[in-house]
Amino acid sequence: MGDPDDPEDRARVHWSVPPPPPGAMSSETMSPGLGEEFLFHLYRGSELLRDDQIYEAKSELERALSLQPRDVESQSLLGVTYFRLGHYPRAIQIYEELVRERPSEVAPRVNLGLCYLKTGQLGLARTLLEELVQHKPDHTRAWGYLGLTFQRLGDYDKAAVAFDRAGRPQLAARLRASSGPASEAAIESNHDPAPSTVQEITADQVRAAKTVPPPPVAVPEARVSTPPESVRRPSGAHSMAPGTRVSIPAPLDRVARDSLLVFPERPRVVLHESGSVLARIEGSFNARSDCLRALAPESPGSVARTLLRRKARAGIAEEPLGGTVTPFVALEGQGRVVLTVPAPFTPMVATLDGEPLYVLEERLVAFDGALAHSVGRLPFADGTSGGLVQLIGSGFVVIGTRPPLHALETTGRPLEARTKHLVGWIGRMIPRPISRDEAPAALADLLSLSGSGTVLIDG
Repeated sequence: MGDPDDPEDRARVHWSVPPPPPGAMSSETMSPGLGEEFLFHLYRGSELLRDDQIYEAKSELERALSLQPRDVESQSLLGVTYFRLGHYPRAIQIYEELVRERPSEVAPRVNLGLCYLKTGQLGLARTLLEELVQHKPDHTRAWGYLGLTFQRLGDYDKAAVAFDRAGRPQLAARLRASSGPASEAAIESNHDPAPSTVQEITADQVRAAKTVPPPPVAVPEARVSTPPESVRRPSGAHSMAPGTRVSIPAPLDRVARDSLLVFPERPRVVLHESGSVLARIEGSFNARSDCLRALAPESPGSVARTLLRRKARAGIAEEPLGGTVTPFVALEGQGRVVLTVPAPFTPMVATLDGEPLYVLEERLVAFDGALAHSVGRLPFADGTSGGLVQLIGSGFVVIGTRPPLHALETTGRPLEARTKHLVGWIGRMIPRPISRDEAPAALADLLSLSGSGTVLIDG
């Protein structure tokens, strides 16, 4: 892990979870009744996670858990997935549940302590890790995270002692000499010649989890939708008819914690599971004003805000990019920003690396200030035109789409697309409106695209 605030900038997760060998679906290694579909999604998810395809891994592991909700291995891998995505509140829910159901297992407690540490819940991290090292005094990784917790709490003497117990005397000496903070990277490197982002879940831990049979699943008398934590009905509460669905209130601080937005250091722009886009401003970032939900400067006045003017071949126009109703705002400095995309669109976050992107102006939500932009017009068959933005360079871009999104490659022959479903295209292509007389079935919104590239359509 990198510095104390950035365990994400180290190497990728190093996985060694192999596919099950022939005959592995025995009661000794798998819970009864697992079945081929569950195993497919479980091991597909672990492979995608190993290959750093985090979002795809999340989908596969969630599918596996829908088939076997109490499977420990699936829960553990999904916890890693959410940690890698920066969705720490969801990872915390998973590990808290594992700790409740497996109170004697060490790995979920270490992972939970790290998640508390990452989200600034230092009191919870300290309590959990202190209890852990009392029962496992030789667990060096737990001592290392406890040292970081003490350091952030300002208790440098206890932090130095914990680093000594973690087998990192140089970190303890540095802290005692006040020559600089300890780093999670240094703690990691003492235990693995190839340090990784989240080494708290190892292959050994996964294999151990697989040998523990899941607890029996109780069949409730009434199907009640409850929060993740255990909630008991108060004495004297009215009974509910079978099939009743209710939402039992949770403590406000728990609701706030479960809804906490945590911005990962890398990548700088991520799609949160809630559908919002979380972005770190490091230099410059451009966003559509109606999509801005919150802006948190690193310090007062550290983010300057100006209207982003249209750039065309003839120069810079007076009208802002996005028009006067939904103008783009250029954010310069250091800070964090939360974006949402109004219905019926949902955000898509992608990176550009040299290949030009042409996107309809109404679909563009935000883009990295490192990307050069210029504006043109896209002609329509009815004689009108719409804004078209060209983006070139390397950086992030956020686009509004109506799922599902599809891509079509052109092979030298013109491609026809309906403008209401057109998002844009990658590469250099020439658009031409198709008149109603030329269009089949008198379609009035067809556009012909010729050249070499990839056309993006949705809905």
